[in-house]
Amino acid sequence: MVFDFVQEKHLHSAQTDEADSKRVRGRENGEQNLLFGSHPSRDHQVRSFQLPEEEMKPVELTDSSFETEVLKSTVPVLIDFWAIWCGPCRMVSPIVEEVASEYTGKLKVGKVDVDSNPSTAMQYGIRSIPTLLLFKDGQVVEQIVGAVPKRVIVDKLSRHLS
Repeated sequence: MVFDFVQEKHLHSAQTDEADSKRVRGRENGEQNLLFGSHPSRDHQVRSFQLPEEEMKPVELTDSSFETEVLKSTVPVLIDFWAIWCGPCRMVSPIVEEVASEYTGKLKVGKVDVDSNPSTAMQYGIRSIPTLLLFKDGQVVEQIVGAVPKRVIVDKLSRHLS
């Protein structure tokens, strides 16, 4: 999301003092820039900046949030079951973050710490980590176990994403 910060200087005709007004308005935009400039017909400056989008990062899920975030999701969801002490999990984590960024809007990506959320891990029979599960319409449609290259994950995702 890009926000424009506009600072205008209004000159009051009856007074010699200046009053400054500031306003912020947001607009959806895919531009990745920072713009400083002046409006040609007014005495104000426009500065645009982009905030990072929430979907660009995997969402930390818990036993209590899993149903709402995953099973009731209207978009496919890729879940990374992991643990802090797991070396292969640390190898897969940057790949999962890249996938989250590249598939923004098409796929929701989440992470479940199996040590903190044992109920969800047991419910889905997670015996080895990392395990990636792809959910579509609340059902598991794909499973990837172990540290695999990005191309393997993308190939399996592409079968289920339109």
